[in-house]
Amino acid sequence: MPSDSASDPKTRFFDLFSHHWEAGTGRRGRIDPRYVSWTTHEFLDAMAKAGRSIDDDSLGNWLNRRNVPQPATKDGMLKVFFSGASAGKGDTRDDAGWRDLDEAWSNAWYKTRLRRTRPAQAAEPPDPAWEHVPGGSDKGTLVEFQIDQLEPQNQPPGSYLLWATLLIGKLERPCEHGTFALTLKGATVEIPRTSYQVSRNRIVGSAEFPNDNFQRVAGGSRITGPKDRDRLDGNMLPDRRLAVVEPHTAGGAPLTVNVIATIDEIDIVALQLNDDGAGLAGVSSNKLCR
Repeated sequence: MPSDSASDPKTRFFDLFSHHWEAGTGRRGRIDPRYVSWTTHEFLDAMAKAGRSIDDDSLGNWLNRRNVPQPATKDGMLKVFFSGASAGKGDTRDDAGWRDLDEAWSNAWYKTRLRRTRPAQAAEPPDPAWEHVPGGSDKGTLVEFQIDQLEPQNQPPGSYLLWATLLIGKLERPCEHGTFALTLKGATVEIPRTSYQVSRNRIVGSAEFPNDNFQRVAGGSRITGPKDRDRLDGNMLPDRRLAVVEPHTAGGAPLTVNVIATIDEIDIVALQLNDDGAGLAGVSSNKLCR
């Protein structure tokens, strides 16, 4: 087992992950003592049986220490390694291993996410760094939208898988006439074609990225749920997988992801609206560049 040496959170996690991979922790069936380690095929199959399927690219990024597993796949990884655990709540050896790796993952994920900013001096970094561009809009607690991570993909070259958080709720604000509540009956996620574009129709709600909360439409993906009393409410993107984007034009506008809603989709209670408010309203936007 790797020692508890003072190392950065990612190194600690990847050390533990590599240890359990090479030790074949959690492998089932008759195992040849000469080949103890997990194989790619076995691990991908075990992840699928645990209800958290991943592809070769994602597993390769874990093994090559490039990306920490996403929250949606982390529990599947723990189940594969420690199938005898009670989600880390018991006193068994599997539970102890679960807690140890879960803690290492939590430190690696939450203490390092969203810290990818452009290096001061870097011409062409091997792992391109990204930064959020000032100027994105966010109307309080109505929509909480954030691009969490860009995960490099093998195909097509230069493409990225976007992981995101998208929460929609209700915004209450006082005004001179009392208090008004702002909710959404519908909205759409769009990735306009800039220096990047959606790659091979891989956006949430498509046949390639099916999701019960989204429906693919022209120009983006319409958010259809979850709803409370016909209003969008809750975590729209529980698995956080948003889209794959690929380069479109060099030197163009930043990669941009918007959440938009029509005036008819914005529900305002106890507030009089002007009649000339037709059109689209941007309720959240993320822009990133390299």
